[in-house]
Amino acid sequence: MPTSSRQLPPLHGLERGAGAEKLLRLGAAYWGSKAFLTACRLGLFTAAGRGATSVEEAASALAISPRGAKVLMDGMAALGLLHEDGGRYALSPLSSEFLVEGAPYYMGDFFAALDAMFYEPFVEFERALREGSPVWSRGAGGGHRPISGDDVELFAKAMDGLGRLTARALAQRPELSQCRRLLDVGGGSGVMSTGLLRGNPGLEAVVLDRPAVCQLASRRAAQAGLSDRLKAVEGDIFLDDYPPGHDVHLYANMLHNFARDECAALLAKSFRALLPKGRIVVVDYLLGEDAASPEFPAMFNLFALVVTDGGASRSFEEYRGWLEGAGFRRVGKEPLWGPYWMVSAVKE
Repeated sequence: MPTSSRQLPPLHGLERGAGAEKLLRLGAAYWGSKAFLTACRLGLFTAAGRGATSVEEAASALAISPRGAKVLMDGMAALGLLHEDGGRYALSPLSSEFLVEGAPYYMGDFFAALDAMFYEPFVEFERALREGSPVWSRGAGGGHRPISGDDVELFAKAMDGLGRLTARALAQRPELSQCRRLLDVGGGSGVMSTGLLRGNPGLEAVVLDRPAVCQLASRRAAQAGLSDRLKAVEGDIFLDDYPPGHDVHLYANMLHNFARDECAALLAKSFRALLPKGRIVVVDYLLGEDAASPEFPAMFNLFALVVTDGGASRSFEEYRGWLEGAGFRRVGKEPLWGPYWMVSAVKE
């Protein structure tokens, strides 16, 4: 007979067990996430794509122990990113397309940057919750420290991985087909501009960003054979006037980094600088009105708390309010891929 009148509910059938398993997976999800990010940072998938398909070969290529290589490769196989057969590990189609350096839509640098720059700060998530302010790259006075030159390039390469897919989707939008001069605000390495120029032969672009990033954009333009159509201009997007004479302004992966008043100010500056009938295009995540869906934009807000001063995913209605408040009209939205949407409006 039980010694207490309190009894646990019976664990019958699969439903309750499946619920417990879901929580178990959720609580331990960082195991797989950290292993995946590390695999990208070490170049496991690229090494496998170049022939290092055994444990011994991967250990040598990655400069890790054979035991470590075996555990890592088995872990990636459990995630469906590798397939093991007779002691050899083959890439999955997903890994081949997105995780091997040199592939058209290579995203490995994005995940490598998450590991190198942002994983450790996220360990202090609780402190960010308590203080309500970021814990990443903080200086002695509490403000953000400028990131190093190496990190500037690492971050720019990371955004390339997302930018290639996004630029291809954006280049297919008819709204941009008649545009002739693009200002890519905070355009980083120029990956978005490069993709748009390839898809629109009549388009010219200017990347406006910090000096160190402009050097990278100029190099990338030369490598792409687009130096005659893509220029990099140094400037502070908050302090300096925008260059005149453009009929489209692009903010890609940008506004989620800034506080609401900063976003509104940038969009108002674009309205003043754009040519009449010019168009503004914002490429970003869109949060639902409930602020808890879709999953990726909602989870991004956890990340934004750790690394930004007031940054966040926003809803379409919030963007509409900023754009209409600046004077834009015909505000609309279109899906691009995954969590990315295009929000656009016209200066009438």
